[in-house]
Amino acid sequence: MTDKMIDEKPVEDVTAGLPIGSTTTSMGRTIGEGEFTLLNTLSWSLSELHTNKVLMLKSAFGERLLAGPILTAIVGGLHATSDGFRLVKSEYGISFVAGLSMDAKYRAPVLPGDTLWVDTTLASARASASRPGLGILVFHDVARNQRDEVVLEMDRPLLFRRVAPVEA
Repeated sequence: MTDKMIDEKPVEDVTAGLPIGSTTTSMGRTIGEGEFTLLNTLSWSLSELHTNKVLMLKSAFGERLLAGPILTAIVGGLHATSDGFRLVKSEYGISFVAGLSMDAKYRAPVLPGDTLWVDTTLASARASASRPGLGILVFHDVARNQRDEVVLEMDRPLLFRRVAPVEA
């Protein structure tokens, strides 16, 4: 246990003052050819939709598709490395305990070489009904590619705890 943890106390109202409705934009991330292949393979997304370039050249997409689970991981990762995510953690004393679920809607394909950005909105916050002292934040992500096409919309409720520094 660190000294910082010893000097903190739980916040009574875990949702007080949180920036509900605020939106942040991640940095851009290009999914290169090698990375695209490796990510699909490591996730066992071995369908020819994801692995057979020759077959997919004849498809409506004209190229292989990034697997959905990989896209959701990239979107979550882009948000987790954003300034907005760091701000929620540092300025508001948030510590994430667990991801509770994901509701993902895939809107357009992600192809090798696409660059993605994620706009994430802190959609809501509430105290947990079953876990006193904890709360649930819901982030709403909208991922776009370099053509400004929405490729994914996703809601991610996360269980969190919140602490305030003890006054010295």
